[in-house]
Amino acid sequence: MLSKYGCGGKVEEILSREGIEVKVSIGICAYNEEANIGALLDNLLTKQDLPQNSEIIVVCSGCTDSTPEIVRKSCEKDRRVKLIVEPTRNGKAPALNKLLRSYYGDVFIHLDADHIPSNGALQLLLTHFNDPTVGAVSGCQTPLGECGFMDKVNRIIWSLHNETQKYCNHCGIAQHLGGVLFAIRMGICDHLPEDIVNDDAYMGVVCRRRGYQVHFEEEARAFFRAPRTPSEILTQRRRVVYGHLKVRKETGINPTVLEMLSLKHKLAVIHHWMRENWRLVPYFTAVCFIELIVNILARWDMRKKENPHKIWKVATTTKGCLDVVEV
Repeated sequence: MLSKYGCGGKVEEILSREGIEVKVSIGICAYNEEANIGALLDNLLTKQDLPQNSEIIVVCSGCTDSTPEIVRKSCEKDRRVKLIVEPTRNGKAPALNKLLRSYYGDVFIHLDADHIPSNGALQLLLTHFNDPTVGAVSGCQTPLGECGFMDKVNRIIWSLHNETQKYCNHCGIAQHLGGVLFAIRMGICDHLPEDIVNDDAYMGVVCRRRGYQVHFEEEARAFFRAPRTPSEILTQRRRVVYGHLKVRKETGINPTVLEMLSLKHKLAVIHHWMRENWRLVPYFTAVCFIELIVNILARWDMRKKENPHKIWKVATTTKGCLDVVEV
């Protein structure tokens, strides 16, 4: 079957192999996530159908709240949960490297601590690994909120992100992983440069460079609260664009994100997005203005000697418990 984008991408149903139990390791980097970490762990343990030989490793970095204590209680209840405590916050890449050095699974699943995956999302990711050519697969990042102006801005930003990943997946050119929820085969990427900001972009590029496919699973959703103020959106997007530029500088390869696609691919993504989201077109101009500003600022940051985004300021409006959401 031809993809709707006309890229000739083949859509196949990959079935689980009978009698083979894949060992799964889930890694979570957390900083002051007491509002959501308990709900996230409960979701993973009760709503994702994880095998008993799986593990969930949480790295608590410089937490000043009760996050480590909440994780410890989960460790006592379920042996699959493990805790690593970093006394100081050194950035996400060093914390993620601790996870990459310590997990034992055949597949490593990364999940942000302030997100909640949809029921069964992890199994949807894992089915892709029955194809030996697939090295990594990412889920669909889904912001909560529908009504306000900022909700619509966030919806445009993240739906364009997901549309880009879907397009690249169908065209067979994907080499980017959605940062909040992705899975990768053991041995493909065992270490991140500690100056890297966007681990998802870096690991996606490494995966393709080693000859594996990168897939996108639209039905595996990760729900989250996006920034609610213009300043927080600008700060977050500035960091993300800087991270993509940093990956290109480190690897010489562009992550397959909208701002780095060729004009042909970029227009194809935007054209299809507008057909399905025409009601949001009036707000699209505001998003274009935001992206123009953050691209200028991110390129200015690249001129600086030190990485200004290695340890970033937390967007307070993104925090809170998500367990009341029906996912």
